Amino acid sequence: MPAEINGGIERSRIFLFVLSPESLRSRWCQDEVDWAAKCNKRIITVLHRSVQFDDNNQAHQVLRKPRWIDYQSIRLGSGQFKEKLEYLISRITENQDYLEKHRQFLIRALDWERNGSGSHRLLPGGLVVEAEEWLQEWDKEATAKRSANDSSDAPIPLHRNFIAESRKHERKCQRIRNAAIAVGFVAVSIAAIVAIWQWRETDHRRKNSEVVARSLSIEKQFQSGSQLEALVEVIKLAKDLKQINGDLDSESLERSKLTAWEVIHRINQHQIIKAGDASQIILQTRINRDNNLMAIVAQNASFGSFERPVIKEWNSEGKLVNQFSVEQQPYTRAAVAITSDGERIIVGGKDGRLDIYNRQGRKLESLKAHQAAIK
Repeated sequence: MPAEINGGIERSRIFLFVLSPESLRSRWCQDEVDWAAKCNKRIITVLHRSVQFDDNNQAHQVLRKPRWIDYQSIRLGSGQFKEKLEYLISRITENQDYLEKHRQFLIRALDWERNGSGSHRLLPGGLVVEAEEWLQEWDKEATAKRSANDSSDAPIPLHRNFIAESRKHERKCQRIRNAAIAVGFVAVSIAAIVAIWQWRETDHRRKNSEVVARSLSIEKQFQSGSQLEALVEVIKLAKDLKQINGDLDSESLERSKLTAWEVIHRINQHQIIKAGDASQIILQTRINRDNNLMAIVAQNASFGSFERPVIKEWNSEGKLVNQFSVEQQPYTRAAVAITSDGERIIVGGKDGRLDIYNRQGRKLESLKAHQAAIK
């Protein structure tokens, strides 16, 4: 039988056969019936004229199974003709969704079988699910169809084999996809870790470079005569070091600590330190409870005496937040001091009196300590 006729049967939903003595004798018609039966197409028979079946003929056995629609001896346009026509139409249109999937999956299954059963011709994931649901639909109704002696549109073994192989292939593809996703996730994670490490390493080098540069700048300020400015920068650097201590190399950390220690130690050893211009000196420094820098700054000092000193306070940003002058005139620089916690200022004058101030400049107490001047 020509392939075109076979293909037409495969692509059809219904196989309708008109029974007559001539159609039963036709070899072509018998071949068409045989192929429709192998494809399990829904076969509908219309009896045009009375026929005799051959029990040894396979095509005849197929055609005698379905319920015939008997049109012989019926007058065209009669009520009986109309009744038969309505029944024929109902049989053709019945359950078209199911028959359409039967047709579609059969075409794909035959193509898969005829072309070497290649995996690329199997159903993709979404269609596998649809095909499995289609099989389940048939299996639920199979008992009723068999009892009605009508199983001509059942899925054939090729249907089931094709769908089962499609499911196996889909599981294999899913495992490959899952493995690819896992590998991709690991690769992305490694790339992210490397990127974070590189960023942290870059940030680490930047912080170390900045600390070393600031330490060198403080040393230059101190050596050039701007000791007060250098001291303020030391306080700012100390604050920053608390935040980034863990990110510094030991060499950078020690360099910054040594610079800070040298600046503060030399000032607290009562060396005369210039503050800005040459007319100012720093007599003493302390760090108070707020981590602010307290300093005694005097004008026109010598090793003998100086004018009335000013108490100044800078915050950790280097901003001057408070300053005040003491009332009495100290005799020497040893006669004015800041307590170790940076919260009190004690001033001894020429009249032997000790005045105690808080850091805001309010006099808390005045004591007569000596008869002679406090030096």
